[in-house]
Amino acid sequence: MNSGSMILLAIGTVCLVVLVGEHLWHVPRWLTPVLLFVGFGGILAGMGWFALGLIVG
Repeated sequence: MNSGSMILLAIGTVCLVVLVGEHLWHVPRWLTPVLLFVGFGGILAGMGWFALGLIVG
């Protein structure tokens, strides 16, 4: 797995963990959709970049 896809996956995972733990930490109301978008977008982009790396070689 290349480093770019690992970074995107890690960012997406951290955002989703913060979103799930929102009831424990104070997160501003406007940050919830941003965390959701960046979380799922980061995971999907990381998986796509990894798949593209496998295809291209």
